[in-house]
Amino acid sequence: MKSAKIHGSDFNRIIKASKDFVTKGFSRAKAHTYIKLDFSAQNQEVTAIAVDGFKLSVEHAIISECEEDFTVFVKPNMRLEAKNDAIILLDGSEAIIRSAGYVFGYEQPEYNFMEWQKAIPSSDPNFKIAFDGRLLIDALKSAEISSGFKHQLIMEFHGENNPVVIKTNDNDIKLVLPRRMPRDL
Repeated sequence: MKSAKIHGSDFNRIIKASKDFVTKGFSRAKAHTYIKLDFSAQNQEVTAIAVDGFKLSVEHAIISECEEDFTVFVKPNMRLEAKNDAIILLDGSEAIIRSAGYVFGYEQPEYNFMEWQKAIPSSDPNFKIAFDGRLLIDALKSAEISSGFKHQLIMEFHGENNPVVIKTNDNDIKLVLPRRMPRDL
């Protein structure tokens, strides 16, 4: 049996940040309807991966007491007590989660998850732009309404120090100014 310990608030954060990226409904790759958790004993971290064929989410959190690498799949609707630690175990084909006096788990799906690292461009970017995430989300939500919920937006990037222009047609635009780039990115 393989196991690791994670703080409930860290677990909740990576699940919440990933849940909108899983495949909804039927999928030939049943594993894509789950969030994949890769536990690394060497790094004492967990990587949460979710994918639906159009978008990908990769999140990391610190873990402890992990002596061997392992992978489990969890449903995206999970939430733990934030103030408690959780023990996640892999016992054969079952993932078992113990937290705050509760025990629950999942029969693990067949393991045909995409090789997500291959989806990340390996070349250096032409340029980087930093944005206030809240402002960018506001602009995207507004553009979605402007488009009549047709879900097609055009984003124009004119340089690293210029605003991004979000268009839903030739006349309706949203503009978000960039922020100073953090030195560590």
